[in-house]
Amino acid sequence: MHFFERLSKLTATTGRAYLTLLRAARFAVGPIGPAARISRPQRALASLLREHATDTLLDLLEHASVPGQLYALLGLSVTGYSDLARLLADYRQRTDEVQTQTGCLD
Repeated sequence: MHFFERLSKLTATTGRAYLTLLRAARFAVGPIGPAARISRPQRALASLLREHATDTLLDLLEHASVPGQLYALLGLSVTGYSDLARLLADYRQRTDEVQTQTGCLD
């Protein structure tokens, strides 16, 4: 996706969700923190899933932070994306470290 296509996407309903996942700093699924809230990136992913934004998720695999890429992979898994196995194979050999959070602890 070209820069201008990504820029126009930011004016759409999915724009804020895209930006949130593009620069996600950690990966967390489920309630986290002392208040047991769903993280902003997970809410962004839910928004993209409601919009059936498969193209946006695929774009995030190329441009997002590593945590953002993991959210994109999770989203593609939830949607039943047919080529998910090939995408996951690309990640099996990676050694990136990703900050995660579960429950109320980092």
